[in-house]
Amino acid sequence: GANGVIIITTKRGRAGQKTRVSFSSKIGVEDLINRVPILDSRQYIELSLDGFYNRYGNTASQFVNFFNRFQNEGWITGAPGDYPNVVYNTELIPNDDWIGSVFRRGVAQEYQLAMSGGNNNTKFYISLNNNNTQASTITNHFNRTSMRINVDHTVSRLFSISSSTMLSHMRMRQPESGGLIANPIRSALMMVPYNRIYNPDGTVNNDLEGGMHTNPITLLEQNIFTATTNKITQGVDLNFNITNELRAKISGHVDYNDNLERSFLDPRNFLGQAQGGIIGAITRDITNLQNTGTLNYNKLFRGKHRLNLLTGYEYRNYIYYRRITEGSGIPSPDFT
Repeated sequence: GANGVIIITTKRGRAGQKTRVSFSSKIGVEDLINRVPILDSRQYIELSLDGFYNRYGNTASQFVNFFNRFQNEGWITGAPGDYPNVVYNTELIPNDDWIGSVFRRGVAQEYQLAMSGGNNNTKFYISLNNNNTQASTITNHFNRTSMRINVDHTVSRLFSISSSTMLSHMRMRQPESGGLIANPIRSALMMVPYNRIYNPDGTVNNDLEGGMHTNPITLLEQNIFTATTNKITQGVDLNFNITNELRAKISGHVDYNDNLERSFLDPRNFLGQAQGGIIGAITRDITNLQNTGTLNYNKLFRGKHRLNLLTGYEYRNYIYYRRITEGSGIPSPDFT
């Protein structure tokens, strides 16, 4: 259940089956289908000017200064006093795709190699699996490699043993999930649309108007959030057929997780600037031990009456260690 160890035992070998080797692969893509509708650059400028005009009129310095900012760029033809009867030179107004700048076409790939077989006494199933996903958000990726080994062996008609083993290693990098402008996806949505994504020389532009202080591409590339998890799951079942009516089962399971989360807030952007760069690490070691035993008596009397008795026990030990380390004044991600 929710508090125990979950062992996947469905994939197993079959008695009398010749050794079979199989390989499968899957590939898929993910795209941003439904975008949040946002203003383009002309709509943003027009609504902003309307706001200033409705509050100050078209002769106040607050409106004139704001209007001149766009007129000087050549984006508007006309004088402040002519507003709202002015011409927008739409073809000259930058209109970069900020949402598209932080998303890409994601690709998910999965490969599995499996081997199974067995005879009357021993059955086995072995598989090796790799899942590699390049997510639709830039710099975001996931990779997991796992191995499963299931073995069933009948020693005699009185005793049999089953073993299920799973080993996995997972690595991932994800964007900052903080609130407001710390979240690069939210920053892209809230960006003033006529801001340019890149400078003429191809470098990322961080000289931005509006409330977004840092280019979301910079946040995604400079700030690092990674997680690594190693997992071992082992289960063993001992089955005893004491008599035709009396059977016993003893099971032992262990689930071990070793997780390391690392973060780096770069001093070159506002998230890490105040403290000269911030590095953090969270380590979790989780061990879940579980042992169960059952004794079952099942007998049919005179073909009509059945007596079914069941008794058992369960022992569980859950061990959790968590360590947090943090430091500041880290000038470069090379120190991570």
